[in-house]
Amino acid sequence: MTYQFNPYAIVDESAYVASTAVLGEVSPRLQGSHQLVDFVTPCRIDANVWIGDYCVVGRGVHIGKDTVLEPMAAVMEGTQLGSRTVLACKAHVGPLVRIGDECIIGGSGHGSHATICSGSVIESGCKVFGSLLHRVLDPSLFGGIDAGDAGLAPVLEQYAFIGHGATVIGGVNVGAGAYVVAGAIVTKDVPPGLIVKNSNEHIRPEDWTGELGEHMLANMIRPT
Repeated sequence: MTYQFNPYAIVDESAYVASTAVLGEVSPRLQGSHQLVDFVTPCRIDANVWIGDYCVVGRGVHIGKDTVLEPMAAVMEGTQLGSRTVLACKAHVGPLVRIGDECIIGGSGHGSHATICSGSVIESGCKVFGSLLHRVLDPSLFGGIDAGDAGLAPVLEQYAFIGHGATVIGGVNVGAGAYVVAGAIVTKDVPPGLIVKNSNEHIRPEDWTGELGEHMLANMIRPT
């Protein structure tokens, strides 16, 4: 069973929504300026979702069952969140993003929080503790929606891992099971199952000294 939380939010009766959370919000920066963004459809909150204090959920957002938004997380217009996904405290997800099931989008920690740019695709099982950004040369272009090639967004295939402070920039593809270490910069495609450090430095797990390489080899992800 669902109920009408407000004119722009439909919520399953088993979901929890903090009294300070805002559902069905429209970003003033987006309003009336982008045809691709849905400003009319209510957001939909599925069964057993938990939305913490001061969270913001935009119109047209769909949040799958058993997903958690920790306090001060924000999900902008038209974004789709899968089931059993966690948005940690202060995580910011832009409009028109697709996030699969059982993902973790990191929030505040070590002085930073995850930012996911508009149009990004994050497949199931990914963990993102860094940021996914557009290669936008003009800072006045919001979210890359109108920025042409400079506004292309990253794609993370299933079980990819983005470490704390790492940044994936532009329309690059991070392959299934790839691991981007903390602080790395990614501006080129990453093949499945590789480790990335520094700036686009790719390393095979068998060539990595330490537990990470051994763990990746023992739990090698096979794309489906």
